[in-house]
Amino acid sequence: MQLNSDNSTSVDKPNKRPNLVLDLGHPIDVLRRNYSENTVRNIRKASKSSLRIDPAVELKDIIRLFREHRGRNLPLKEDDFAVLTALYGAAASRGRAVIHALTDSTGKLMAGAVFVRSQHGWIFLFSAVHPEGRDSGAMPALID
Repeated sequence: MQLNSDNSTSVDKPNKRPNLVLDLGHPIDVLRRNYSENTVRNIRKASKSSLRIDPAVELKDIIRLFREHRGRNLPLKEDDFAVLTALYGAAASRGRAVIHALTDSTGKLMAGAVFVRSQHGWIFLFSAVHPEGRDSGAMPALID
């Protein structure tokens, strides 16, 4: 695992945050053998539910889900989401951003994630999960 291996900044004392780099350059069966028991259990739980991939989900839907649940308890401002939206928009206009999302049988968003492609690989930029999605293992299934 590499921490902040490709990051540089001109700021004198930046706030350091973990940047986990995962080597995904192996066959999926090799990667899955390294999943924790809990991750395997959650993916199995999700496979028994009615979750489905929904290509129509947009960033605004994932932001709304985040704000309604996890984001309520965080000191985030409109500007934070504006920066995220601008970053996603710039990457998407260059074909370097994707959204993956799972909805339930009624179309309710259960989990969504935003990925941006950099020179060094994919960045897991932002995500949100509905409490029901958390209970059904939606995020592990989405990432898998």
